[in-house]
Amino acid sequence: MKPISEESIYSVASFAKNLTADQLKDLYIRINEKQPHMYQYFKNFISKSGTKETMALLPYIFLLLIRTYEYEYGELELIDIATINDGDDELFKVMKKANDMPSMKKVELELAMKADQAPFIQFLESLIDGIKANKSQNALLDKMGVKLGLYITMVILNSVVESNEKMV
Repeated sequence: MKPISEESIYSVASFAKNLTADQLKDLYIRINEKQPHMYQYFKNFISKSGTKETMALLPYIFLLLIRTYEYEYGELELIDIATINDGDDELFKVMKKANDMPSMKKVELELAMKADQAPFIQFLESLIDGIKANKSQNALLDKMGVKLGLYITMVILNSVVESNEKMV
């Protein structure tokens, strides 16, 4: 599978950036309706006590994820719970391996490598790292949760795209 091009990343980001607040809200609703299971899975990586800034960024990041994948690879069908569970199994394999790792940072790095979309990851990480929040433990855990959710969501999206490519 070819990586997402920088042109696709910046085209979608530019499109989203130029939307009005109402247009953006409508697009969030449509993306959530289109991929409700995937969105719920992605949101579950953030604790219910997530910071206001982090919670506000989640729909935007998910919108960029889905729209950019579709811009690059074509329309995504509804991602079912079984496909998400397969991705979750991959996460648990990495987490189990984490018992032998000295830090969660290595878990993040391994999942990022499995996502195999370096330019897109760097772009989205810059948004996550730019969250202006205090240095509290909750804020740091929120950012880590968003990144883990981002990486495993990309692993799942990659598997869907690869599966679609095999069918063609």
